[in-house]
Amino acid sequence: MDAESLYNTLKNIIINKTLIEVSFVPTQGDGEYQPFILMENCLGIPFPIVPKSLEYLKKKFVELRKDKSLNYKEIDYCTKCILLFNGEYITAWNERKNLIQLGYIKPEFDLQFTKLCLTKHPKSSNLWYHRQWILKRYEELINFDKEFEIIEKSINRYATNYFAWNHRIWLLNYMTIQKLIDEFKSTQSSMYKHVSDHAGWNYLLTIFKRIVSIYKEDINNKNKLNELKILWNEHIEFVKKSLKEFPGHETIWYYLRILAGFVYQNKDIIYKNEKEDIISFFEKEITFINNEYLNENNVNILLVEEKFALQYKAWLYSLFENNITKEDYNKLLTEIENYQCMSDDQSLYYLIDIIHRIQVKV
Repeated sequence: MDAESLYNTLKNIIINKTLIEVSFVPTQGDGEYQPFILMENCLGIPFPIVPKSLEYLKKKFVELRKDKSLNYKEIDYCTKCILLFNGEYITAWNERKNLIQLGYIKPEFDLQFTKLCLTKHPKSSNLWYHRQWILKRYEELINFDKEFEIIEKSINRYATNYFAWNHRIWLLNYMTIQKLIDEFKSTQSSMYKHVSDHAGWNYLLTIFKRIVSIYKEDINNKNKLNELKILWNEHIEFVKKSLKEFPGHETIWYYLRILAGFVYQNKDIIYKNEKEDIISFFEKEITFINNEYLNENNVNILLVEEKFALQYKAWLYSLFENNITKEDYNKLLTEIENYQCMSDDQSLYYLIDIIHRIQVKV
């Protein structure tokens, strides 16, 4: 089948069927829509036809844009076909923006089209940007439940999907404080599905930062500050629980270090009695590490867990260096050296060098 016939067949499918999913398939189909495969409104595009179809569509698109009569209907179908093949074709997305601004395409229809494209191109940055472009101009179309459903499906289709998580971060701009808190708690309870995904933990921290920044505007409100402290205490316990439930995941330890640093920087907002509470936090963290991960009697701890715990302990020491004695540093140094002997892992040597430099100052 020639490229023009392929285009007309695909266009016919788009016109007559309400597609819910699209994907590339290795073999060609038969029947009314051959060589495409259509099953229960799910479209399969055969790999063999992709190169010649895309080449034809791009040439046709250029011709349509040069045509002074501007056949908007044909441009609509042509750009749809192109974007089903290639979600990153930014010129086609820009043309669709133009059609929306001209009133030819309703924005809600293009939201539905981007949802379809995301089933095949879940990690297309231009696709996500086009969706944001629509929602930014038509805020009344923002439906958080629908957006989160699309994001979750995209993340499930492609792990570590930073563009999907970034879209979720972008949606935070349109949330009230209560919606932010609800989203924070909801995401926290579902993090077990994304335990190794840095983007997921970063999203969680971004929400917490936004909540803190909002409370900062009303820092004299004691009730709000108490709510923030409760939220923080629940969150730090959740992170520690995650460490136990998912041992060996460096992602969680990395997040814990960043979280401790953020709390230290914002201790005047999170804690009522800044000096006492922040020292109490430090002491609790050190006790937690020593009892759970640096305890010789705890034989169930993986060596790699001991490594992560030592890194976290060193990080806490760097934050609270004014409260650390020479004896504390010497003990940490011994713990690191013992770990290296046990594991034959020299990756913590940089910590030994840092501690030696600090000891000179103490």
